[in-house]
Amino acid sequence: MLTAETLGDGVAAGRHYLDTTGEPAYLQHILTTYDEPAKAAGIAVIPAVTDDGVPGDLIAALTAAHLDAPPAQIVIADLRRPGAASRGTARSMAAIMVDEQIEYRDRAWVSVHEPDTTVHEPGETAPVDVSPLALPGVYTIPRHLDVPVVRGVMRTEVGVLFAALNAEVAETLPQAPDAAERAASRWCMLAEATDVNGARVRGWAGGVDAYASTAVIAVEAARRLVAEGAPAGTLAPAQAFDAASFLTYLAGTGMTWQVEEVVTV
Repeated sequence: MLTAETLGDGVAAGRHYLDTTGEPAYLQHILTTYDEPAKAAGIAVIPAVTDDGVPGDLIAALTAAHLDAPPAQIVIADLRRPGAASRGTARSMAAIMVDEQIEYRDRAWVSVHEPDTTVHEPGETAPVDVSPLALPGVYTIPRHLDVPVVRGVMRTEVGVLFAALNAEVAETLPQAPDAAERAASRWCMLAEATDVNGARVRGWAGGVDAYASTAVIAVEAARRLVAEGAPAGTLAPAQAFDAASFLTYLAGTGMTWQVEEVVTV
């Protein structure tokens, strides 16, 4: 986890920094508190370089770009299915689920206004029940898209499991899921953008084994920072990297992504 001490070391060394954190309050703290020090040092600081943070932010940028009118709302949905979870993930989610859930509305981060709802998962005919969750995109998407509302949601089935966690339960889980559990797990980040005229576009990125995917994403992000550089400051993934290029690279490692117009009947 990034701390003032480790960031101070990075600033002093003039080195770009990224991490794989995703806790909402921490993420917002880093993005706002360390922006000016990072700019002064000429370095990029990118938190939440994970399977939800990077694909979610990048697919949201590409989805919004397909709208013909300004966006009115973006919903970012974590549609991973129940499955492999490490002790560290359980610890984080146990803390996150008891916090007040936040959304971005009218240029501020506020308590969630909307109740539980549904979204349509690619390849599935029945809608998926989802519940509010302050995903990384709630904080990163407004940094590069001028949109009045950004909402984060998670598959309700998974949210219920995470909500049942506490510190004691988390410690009973294995430090890491076994290889078979990881190979059988599926993750999907979906973005649905609605413009001011009511037209909708959706995009998604997904793959198997979220832990292996995060490792690939983090290494590629670090490689691009070294090879190509990035603007100085605290950045959302779409501010640091070309969205289509990054997701196309991930597709070459077994992940998938797509953007499509939603036809309203």
